[in-house]
Amino acid sequence: MLDLDLLDERHVSIVQEAIAEDRIGLVVQNMHTFDGPGHVLYGECLPRLTGRDGTEHEDTVFVPALEALGAAPLLSRHMIKLVLDALESDPLSVLGYSLSDDNVSDPANWAHIRDQIAARSQLASRLVLRFYRNSALRRRCLGEYSTFRGKSSGMSGRDRRPGR
Repeated sequence: MLDLDLLDERHVSIVQEAIAEDRIGLVVQNMHTFDGPGHVLYGECLPRLTGRDGTEHEDTVFVPALEALGAAPLLSRHMIKLVLDALESDPLSVLGYSLSDDNVSDPANWAHIRDQIAARSQLASRLVLRFYRNSALRRRCLGEYSTFRGKSSGMSGRDRRPGR
């Protein structure tokens, strides 16, 4: 995997196989406020791929290739499942995952992510989705996601900020 060109299609098959063989996991990186490390906002979930030989590969090794090849939704759909699983297993956690516009620009890909969240909407109030790169679609997806969060927490509109 490390020796492949960025645009080598084998990145996609490697990730597909790793998902099928349950070799994609996540690690959590705490996201802190400006006040310092004692004030954690949430845990950002990052994908890790374990090779068949047991070698762990950080997201920086394979995610850029998936994005360049237009295959990032493959990983994002799986990661959202893992993040929701983690939220379900720890009722005190607040976890997040970053999605690029490429992951949500296709209506079918976004529907898959949205449907996973809707199926476990009770977890949405503890799920942080970060979108990077801006687009009009981002606003639509954020609107739909806000609907899930509001339903699961009983809050509406502008009252979704912590402490409100």
